[in-house]
Amino acid sequence: MKSFYELEKLELLIKNNPDLIHAEKLESVTSGINEFPIWGLRIGNGTPGLPVLALFGGIHGLEKVGSQAVLAFLYGLINRLKWDSTYQALLDEVTIISIPIVNPAGMFFHRRSNLNGVDLMRNAPQDAKENIHYPVSGQRISSRLPWYRGRKGEDMEPEAVALNQFCEHYIDQSPFLLSLDVHSGFGLHDRLWYPYGCNSEDFPDYPQFERMYRTFTETFPYHVYKTESQTDSYGIHGDLWDFITLENQRRHSQCKAPTLIPLTLELGSWRWVKKNPTQIFGKGGMFNPVKRHRYERTMRRHYHLFDFLLHACVNYKLWESDK
Repeated sequence: MKSFYELEKLELLIKNNPDLIHAEKLESVTSGINEFPIWGLRIGNGTPGLPVLALFGGIHGLEKVGSQAVLAFLYGLINRLKWDSTYQALLDEVTIISIPIVNPAGMFFHRRSNLNGVDLMRNAPQDAKENIHYPVSGQRISSRLPWYRGRKGEDMEPEAVALNQFCEHYIDQSPFLLSLDVHSGFGLHDRLWYPYGCNSEDFPDYPQFERMYRTFTETFPYHVYKTESQTDSYGIHGDLWDFITLENQRRHSQCKAPTLIPLTLELGSWRWVKKNPTQIFGKGGMFNPVKRHRYERTMRRHYHLFDFLLHACVNYKLWESDK
């Protein structure tokens, strides 16, 4: 099996911490004789009924920095659990789940899409209704062009199905799930996007998100994020987080649905290109910090957000009820 840095780092984390990490191979994608596993991780108390923090990266294979940021946080968290009794106690009250590399084959071959040429973040069946920017919002013309959604009516791609089923399993056994999916490549500013990408309506748990975000801004008043609905920037056909949110409501139509707050962290990669224009000629140069000091700064820059989300999950009953 061929490998690459991010996958090697992920598998080393799993291998070295069997007592702290439950790892499951959710799916495997093959190319010839090469197999690329999609690893799902669980850290902390897996008891049903606890809140869940979910972390994802690498849905677009070119955007390696997303997986790197997730792995940096997980490495720090695991090392902290080995000596910090406060974090050991914290992990008794929450479940952390993660797919650090959703699209490993795309990452290995330096492709935004998966091996079938499908943009996984355009692969769900629902269509956007507002602020559509063709073809960026998604197209069905050809897999040889970017932002390809796949053929209408066909099953979702195996990577998208694995992500959806992984989330569904934990959503259905938890009263509260907060997720962060890390991407890069849009604009000069780091953005926090919340659903929807398909229309400008408030997603079902927007009031809870609003209260959590108010708590975040009060805690970190000088944070760097521009926060908005996905559709404020541009509409997306087939957004996976829209799909997971809509499916959560459908599955629980006869009872109260668990609270689901799916966030996307979109790192503003144009800032790196502006400072180092020649990097656009390298693979992934449009989407990742090439200079070492910029990479290290990016890994540091978002730690407080990851850590806040962890504590927000543990304490969700305190701020969720704050009117």
